[in-house]
Amino acid sequence: MDQSWKGRRIIQNEDQVTNFLQEQCRTMEIEMEVANFYGDEGSQTSYQEQAHFVSRSNIMIGVHGAGLNLAMFMPFDSVVIEIHLNTGVQKNSQNTIAQLGGGKYFALYGRKDSAGNLDKVKVWNSLKKAIEWWEAIQRQHIR
Repeated sequence: MDQSWKGRRIIQNEDQVTNFLQEQCRTMEIEMEVANFYGDEGSQTSYQEQAHFVSRSNIMIGVHGAGLNLAMFMPFDSVVIEIHLNTGVQKNSQNTIAQLGGGKYFALYGRKDSAGNLDKVKVWNSLKKAIEWWEAIQRQHIR
């Protein structure tokens, strides 16, 4: 298994985790779009396209890395969930979210199993918590 800083961020069951999250969101009648701004496909996505995509998002979830800095393009009251996989805690994303009016930051400290898989239920629990927070803020704005 690749132990470089980049290799430690790779989740072997990423597709299964993503599919599970999408399935759970569908049961709540929530649209979940997946963006991969890395690898062969993602390297073709311009920074402007990435910023535009994120500007239409209310919740972003991703593995610790520079890509989460795109949160600066998210609407006010947005939520970012940063997954830390055996990485030292840095507050870059947390500080960025603090600058977004009313935004919320959740840190998910996860460990991959020996095969490089992430616990999809643990990720869902964090995402569900973020959704609930975001919905509560939206109800406050309606009042």
